[in-house]
Amino acid sequence: MNMMALYCGARGCSWHRIPPRGTNILAFLFLLFLADLGRGQNPLPLRGHKGHITSVVFSRDSKSIASGGADDTIRLWNANTGKELSVLNGYMAGDTRLAFSADGKSLISAGYGRIYESPTTGEEANAHGLVIFWWDVATGKKRSELRLADVGSHRALSTDGTLLAESKLAEGINVWNLDTGKKLCALPQQRSRVHCTAFSPDGKIVVTGYGDGMVRCWDTATGKEVEAFKAHEKGVNGLAFTPDGKLLATGSFTGQEAKVWEGKPWKERARLKGSIGAELLAFSPDGKMLAVGSTSGSRLAIRDAAAQKVLAELKVSNGSALAISPDGKKLVVAYESRWLHVWDMPKGNE
Repeated sequence: MNMMALYCGARGCSWHRIPPRGTNILAFLFLLFLADLGRGQNPLPLRGHKGHITSVVFSRDSKSIASGGADDTIRLWNANTGKELSVLNGYMAGDTRLAFSADGKSLISAGYGRIYESPTTGEEANAHGLVIFWWDVATGKKRSELRLADVGSHRALSTDGTLLAESKLAEGINVWNLDTGKKLCALPQQRSRVHCTAFSPDGKIVVTGYGDGMVRCWDTATGKEVEAFKAHEKGVNGLAFTPDGKLLATGSFTGQEAKVWEGKPWKERARLKGSIGAELLAFSPDGKMLAVGSTSGSRLAIRDAAAQKVLAELKVSNGSALAISPDGKKLVVAYESRWLHVWDMPKGNE
């Protein structure tokens, strides 16, 4: 008769056949432990930041990770080894956002900093606004910069870093073309406060989520509202597109749910209840999986984007940002505790 034993490890619990009499039980358990670690649930730590991390993004080839935070630095990491490749020092603080250029050769950063220099001494004056830097990925050197007299409560960059949306509490949202330094449009202030903003992958639409549960879609060239719908009964705190722009995810912290929308006009495709806080959202490249996390939760779930199924659940603590690699193999999570963790993505329903 074959007897089974229940082994519980980092990934969860699973049944295994007990080896025959005479087998070294301690060696058997150690092999199970190693197998459990090999299934991607022992994350790769990235340590170096001295302050809260606000943004994280993978390079186009999935080999590098860029992270930015409140310690006035941007750090580049090897996604496979965790080695710190370079530290980019600028004059940014607070809600820094990052994006790699379409060719992958430049890293664009947008943050809060000093924007004027004294014409006589060249020293930084005490006037603050948006500071945008273009960094050479290969050398870590700053290529160019743009300083704008515009600052709000939070901001979003387009996928290729050419567009920026700056949300201002009492004045709506300004959309900027960073290549030209010109404001494209101003989105009007709504009755309810804006909580989150995201660009479609092609940059033609900017989507905003509000405290009353509404989602609004705007034409970035004209500022015209092209669609509005009620996404959640309570506030919308997270937004994410699939890389092809065909699916949109929305998350509600107070509603404890995430939703997946498809088509235009957007129609609800799936409602993922029990999604912790759902402020942090990221799709896998094929759109089949959705990572759902919270800035105040202790768990992050990787879910089937079309059903209620949880494919993996990771132990995290107070996440502040997350991203999935373009090749779909890795997930990086940033924390308020100044650390980052790189996890292996599950293989869906295989």
